[in-house]
Amino acid sequence: MCSYCGCRALTEIADLTAQHEEIVNATGPLRRAAEAQDNETAKTLVASLIALLNPHTSQEELGVFAELRKREEFTEHVDALCAEHVHLHALFARVAAGEIGIANQAISALREHIEKEENGLFPAAAVELEGPVWQELAERSANQSGIGTSER
Repeated sequence: MCSYCGCRALTEIADLTAQHEEIVNATGPLRRAAEAQDNETAKTLVASLIALLNPHTSQEELGVFAELRKREEFTEHVDALCAEHVHLHALFARVAAGEIGIANQAISALREHIEKEENGLFPAAAVELEGPVWQELAERSANQSGIGTSER
């Protein structure tokens, strides 16, 4: 995960990055359960992973992605990342439905996606978006999560 550009100093990016770390950490036990062909454990673990992934992708799409999409030079890239979100949700839904054999494929796709965000989109957002936008994003995230900005 990125740690070199300073984008984590922005509250919204720091929050999304922390969520990425939590999501990636949740994939280890899922991978091990899938490799052991422990279907019941894998189904439980993928449900927990999906519970982390759903609000995360919504926050990205309604926040940083929406702001960058307003800039023509980022529209195509943001749209591609949103399409990957749909694909990832579909892959993990298949795992949850019992296709444990594709868990590693889904996890690999997820990790590749996170790399694109952390090493491409987030640093670009830190450069492209200005102060007031970041304040608005922090407030929007707080409203979505029910947390006041003074508590963040």
